[in-house]
Amino acid sequence: MSERGSGCNCAVATCDLYSGKTKKTGMTDISFHRFPKDLDVQKVWTQKCKREDAWNPSKSYICSKHFKSEDFVRDLKSELMGSKPVRRLKPGSVPTLNLPTCFSTTSQSALERKSKMEAKTIKESHDQLIATSLNTEPNTSIVKFDEDFTENDQTLEPNYKIMFDELYKKHQNLKSENEKLKIELLSYKNSDLDYKKINENLRHGMKILQKRLKTLNSALTQSQKSSSKLITTLTQNKTTVIESKAKSYLSTIFTPNQLDLLMKKKKQVHWTREEISKAFTLRYFSKRAYVFVKRELHYPLPGLSSLQRWAKAICMRNGILHDVLRIMELNGNSLEDYQKLTVLMFDEVKVCSTLEYDTLQDEVIGPHNQMQVVMARGIASPWKQPVYVDFDKKMTKDILFSIINELDQIGFKVICCTSDCGGGNIGLWRTLNISYDQPVFCIPNGRNIVFIPDAPHVLKLVRNWLLDSGFNLGDKIINKQPLEALVSMASTELSVCHKLSQEHLTCEGSQRQKVKLATQLISHTTSTALNHYQPITDKKLNNDTAEFIELEIEEKYYPVIQSYVRQRIFIRMKYITKTHQALIAKKKARTQLLRLQKLRKIIT
Repeated sequence: MSERGSGCNCAVATCDLYSGKTKKTGMTDISFHRFPKDLDVQKVWTQKCKREDAWNPSKSYICSKHFKSEDFVRDLKSELMGSKPVRRLKPGSVPTLNLPTCFSTTSQSALERKSKMEAKTIKESHDQLIATSLNTEPNTSIVKFDEDFTENDQTLEPNYKIMFDELYKKHQNLKSENEKLKIELLSYKNSDLDYKKINENLRHGMKILQKRLKTLNSALTQSQKSSSKLITTLTQNKTTVIESKAKSYLSTIFTPNQLDLLMKKKKQVHWTREEISKAFTLRYFSKRAYVFVKRELHYPLPGLSSLQRWAKAICMRNGILHDVLRIMELNGNSLEDYQKLTVLMFDEVKVCSTLEYDTLQDEVIGPHNQMQVVMARGIASPWKQPVYVDFDKKMTKDILFSIINELDQIGFKVICCTSDCGGGNIGLWRTLNISYDQPVFCIPNGRNIVFIPDAPHVLKLVRNWLLDSGFNLGDKIINKQPLEALVSMASTELSVCHKLSQEHLTCEGSQRQKVKLATQLISHTTSTALNHYQPITDKKLNNDTAEFIELEIEEKYYPVIQSYVRQRIFIRMKYITKTHQALIAKKKARTQLLRLQKLRKIIT
């Protein structure tokens, strides 16, 4: 029992609503609902209509004016979407509003239809009468017809006769005017003016004007073509000048391929190995930064898929990484000589003992326990790069000399080496004839290289020996008993050394690799606390331990670190100032490029 569209009349006897009337009057809230198929409910609806005439309820409708609002199903979908709701009656709903009290032989809508049909027939007869009157002459027959018409048909109103007389008068006036116009037309035809000759003269003049117009149009098109050629040549000259100036300004910043992409000369380019290596360096620092620079700043860079394909071709097998050295050589062309001063750091790294499959070489690698890694790092510039990897292999003199030789060939001068104090590295020191008095060794080309032990590693070893076995220095015995008593005192509410905890004394597993724990335990604060609080009864042991920490470590070890840090800070500040100036130059070039692009858009 949903609402219907057009061509519906309400079946209630006293209701005069139909679909056409609701549309004309703007009654959009009125809907018409078909009689239900349930015969019992249909019978109730038929009784509510109060009609005694012959009609078919199964094909009739009742408007929504006779139903309550509770009789309709709520359309939640249309309410949420803001569209026109579809009105549906609930099953078993019965009309209860605006119903007739007594039966009627005909409905109100039927009466209205009948009156409309009568009015239509009257109008048609009226039109027919006017048409016949216009086609006939005024005589006695018309008057007779009028008399007969008034006698036989008493249903028409008396105004039609008056209207007929008025129309007849108008007809006579029009006839008289028509005759006057005919007389005027004859006077024009008989006039002495010869309009044909005038027309021929005008046509001849028009042909002459058309010929002149064609000649002018041809001259105009030729001038337009010549001007367009001049404009194109001027624009080409301007663009070439702008492009040459832009290339001269930006050639120090962008590569030729990048300039072609910026100038929109090419849509795709074949990146050189140097360009890919520089892009790979940026991708190494951050993937998000690479994507931001490429997509948001529109900086011409290779795609990530190009870098992935190129990275798959890099040989990363055991030994010296020759492909990595080629990248370093390309990047080193933009560095100063002092920025290429290199220090070699090597150490063994614990790896997971598993099997790995190399898809490129089609072989199984592993299992291994240790990986020897050699890292090349700049002394005066913040760069670092692994140059050698191998599994379960100690560093030897031949390997070290070959790495130094490869770096020298690409322009990176090694002046220093550093490592921890492991057993394998101490054996390397012996083969290189290195001692604490003479920490220098000579390579085959005759250049001397300084070898420095890893200072934090030395501090960790001192801490480990102190906690594990202690020291016997002549008549002095130094161990961890005063430190344990001091830590127990520090655990109370009144903390003596708030940074110390039981973790500093246990140091098991990976905790022994943390330099922070060693520096906090062996510090000036710890020695001062031992001298002040005397945590154990053996004062000699307590004072010897405090003196060892203060004199041997605080006064000998930390000044070395501080001088090293100051030197590194000085070199870094010098490098930062240079890079800052380079960034300012790049920003200026970028602004100049944007201005040139705007000029090019304006010209084109």
